[in-house]
Amino acid sequence: MEALSKDLWVFIETDEEGKARNVGLELLNPGRRLADAQGGALVAVVIGYKTEAAVKEAAAYGADKIIRRIKNTSITPQTLMQMLCMPW
Repeated sequence: MEALSKDLWVFIETDEEGKARNVGLELLNPGRRLADAQGGALVAVVIGYKTEAAVKEAAAYGADKIIRRIKNTSITPQTLMQMLCMPW
């Protein structure tokens, strides 16, 4: 089965102030190498509330595309799945 996209997605959670959590930003570096190796874009999926700062951080770390999902409650696995299933 051939992949529909060669893009590599990195999920970035935000803290209460809207800043990106370090683990997501740290994954953008190896994500860049993998995306380049497979000929796709590096996509940052920023999840949280007041995400403006995290979006800027993801761009500064080299994300080619940024998808932002805003949620003003705590992120649970169920909430994450609901957010990802919403139309982009």
